[in-house]
Amino acid sequence: MSGAWKLAAGAASGMAALCCAVPAHAGTLVVEGETLRGERAVVVRAEQAARGKVLLVRPGGVASRRVATGQVSEIVVRLAGRGCSRRTPLLLSIDGGTPLPVPVGRRFAERRLKVALAPGPHRLRVALPRRTRCRTKLDRLRLPAAPAPAGAPAPVPAPAPATAPSAARRVPLGTAVQLAHLEQDPALGAALASSFSSFSPENELKMEWTQPRRDVWDFAAADELVAFARTRRLQVRGHTLVFGTQTPLWVARLLFSSEVDQALQTHVRTVMTRYKDSIREWDVVNEAFDARGQYRSNPFYDRLGPSYVEKAFAVARQVDPTAKLFYNELDADVDNAKRSAVVKLARHLKGLGLIDGVGLQLHTAIGHAPSRQALVNTMRIYEQMGLEVQITEMDVDARGDGNPETLAARLEQQAAVFRDAAAACAEVTACTRFTVWGVADKYSWLGADRVPLLLDAGFNAKPALGAVRETLGLAP
Repeated sequence: MSGAWKLAAGAASGMAALCCAVPAHAGTLVVEGETLRGERAVVVRAEQAARGKVLLVRPGGVASRRVATGQVSEIVVRLAGRGCSRRTPLLLSIDGGTPLPVPVGRRFAERRLKVALAPGPHRLRVALPRRTRCRTKLDRLRLPAAPAPAGAPAPVPAPAPATAPSAARRVPLGTAVQLAHLEQDPALGAALASSFSSFSPENELKMEWTQPRRDVWDFAAADELVAFARTRRLQVRGHTLVFGTQTPLWVARLLFSSEVDQALQTHVRTVMTRYKDSIREWDVVNEAFDARGQYRSNPFYDRLGPSYVEKAFAVARQVDPTAKLFYNELDADVDNAKRSAVVKLARHLKGLGLIDGVGLQLHTAIGHAPSRQALVNTMRIYEQMGLEVQITEMDVDARGDGNPETLAARLEQQAAVFRDAAAACAEVTACTRFTVWGVADKYSWLGADRVPLLLDAGFNAKPALGAVRETLGLAP
């Protein structure tokens, strides 16, 4: 790097260090990018980075960390950029001082900054300007100790860590599909198998399909989807055993509550038994609550009351104790009345040992999507309960004004929404799968004009696909 910047910085008064006091002339301090956290900055996997993990800083992103150092005369920054111009540097500031611009290249390289840091605690902060499309991958900051004066004792090297850092966590990426679309369009199956590792049948496992009339079962479509998954080594999420909106009319026409109870138990037991060896995750109950957090009217609730949910989970657990059982809900991903109802239900079912996780559907749109932090906050609630959490049905309506000239900008906005959701999932260990609701815009339930998915109508990757895969730690 040509040129250098000088910064005078002393110990920050009253600032607590992350570790004990560091004597003068201590050895080199290495701050891994993954240990810096902040807004619009997330740990991702990067093959070219020395340790396999980097901090991805997006436009407007800020990350910081407090450290204790010996005397330091330079900082070595290892980083790479994407979409960065020569005029868009990463900004490094120390103890709130004037930011130092760090040039960003396309490949990982080290940039050296001249500084003057006295021994003691310091706050390191990195940021990207808001008005840029640049994204920076920060691998590490090295703060070499200044040369010891003549006659000074040699520094005692810090002990090596007991184990090497673990590889970045990879989160499986899933989708949803309908058998009819697979049968009419071979390109759909190829795109599914190449970009995703699991899928949810959009309709074929719902009660109105598997038992359209009382005691009349039809598993033909579901069987074909399971066979398709087996031949391509894909996993199938069982969606969904009980969904009031898609319950066949014959259930509502039953005269006695005992008949409705029997219909519920028979349906859950029959479907799960049939696919016990093929489907290891089930959405047992789907969308039981309205926007106020009250139970929705449906044939099961109207006759059995709230207990129908517990009954469904109890039968599912009995049929297959090793399957993962989820409750799946719409618009419960932020702090609202519906989320409160889902949390209460999940806590109750967890206490009975009947639930393994909660699914967040996340059907959203550009300009209206929840923030990464809001999603993290929701996921942490279930993580603290000892439950898994998954994004199960995500799509992002990017129709906007519908003007073809604004499409590129709208797709970038869409990619940012998907990226934030994926970043939340990657950050929370309890998040075990990220599923989008459809393979390509052509077959979205919202309509192709909404351009809501990761692939366009011609099965070409959109910016959102790369954003999601990169953030989830998956190969491009």
